[in-house]
Amino acid sequence: MAAKTEPKAVAPRVRRAGWSLGSTCPFGCKHCYTAVSRSTAGEITVEQIHHVIDTFTRLGVESVVLGGNEPIYAGSSEPKTSLLPLIIDSLVAADIKPILITSGLTTRFLQMHFAEKIPLLAAMVISLDSPNADDHNANRGAPLFEIARQANHTGAEHGVPTLVCVTPTRANFTPDSLRGFVELAHEWDALLRMNTYKSASGLDDPQAVTVEQYWDGFGYLVDQCTTLVVDEPPLFPWFDRTAPPNCGRSSIRVGFPTLQGEIPITPCQYRPELRSHGYGGPMEPPPERNRLCIDYLAYGDPPFTPTSARVDRSPTADLFTDYLCTWIGQPT
Repeated sequence: MAAKTEPKAVAPRVRRAGWSLGSTCPFGCKHCYTAVSRSTAGEITVEQIHHVIDTFTRLGVESVVLGGNEPIYAGSSEPKTSLLPLIIDSLVAADIKPILITSGLTTRFLQMHFAEKIPLLAAMVISLDSPNADDHNANRGAPLFEIARQANHTGAEHGVPTLVCVTPTRANFTPDSLRGFVELAHEWDALLRMNTYKSASGLDDPQAVTVEQYWDGFGYLVDQCTTLVVDEPPLFPWFDRTAPPNCGRSSIRVGFPTLQGEIPITPCQYRPELRSHGYGGPMEPPPERNRLCIDYLAYGDPPFTPTSARVDRSPTADLFTDYLCTWIGQPT
């Protein structure tokens, strides 16, 4: 009788990447996670760009979210000499889908100087802190709400699908704000993406959502939207998901170049102290810390069940499947 053989474990494949570009940003967003990194970052070079994209190709990366600050400042503080067009062209040539995340400013400069690059984008993610123009502008320290609206219009003109991206915090994950975000996404014909603010300090961080807020907020979103992507770890069990966290497995984060010319790779954009054993390998959490760093959110009382949530798929939302901690919905 032949000996029984156990199936071999299949190593997780890195499908998605986020790439922090631009060591310059003219804004002062209160929840910014890159402000400290900018102070010790160098400018990316053409050689580094090709090296990173060659690595993406070797890993089998399918899509890359270009963000970090305003991507138009990649390699230069002058938009006219930005290396972003080279990055977009190089990703497309490598059969990797480029996705832009912006306050709207990068889209404005692309339209002014490199309009032919906009149709090459697989999607455009427009970051908003509030559905109210005055509140959004105050949080960003600049009059950006109208620029965001114009970016959404530009995307539509070029046939690029858009997503309204919100970083839920204690201030904006409220019933009034969530109603406004849903209405705005519907008005803009955009998907709605939630990328929850993560904090190593947990509830001691005044910007972190409370447990009650988290579950009430996502309960409302699940009721008002068709869920398209649910890679937010505390939500997994309530959508019949059993996959492990994506960070460091199916997605990675490429950071700003250091002053020494190194390109850091981490599994989590919010927790740079988490390191992986090479690309897509297991993470090494700091001592006495849960690797998810948001474990306190898992102990709430979900107001929905796997059978009560509407779930579907879309080609645009699928670009973000297996990418970081993300929920994406389509307002109904």
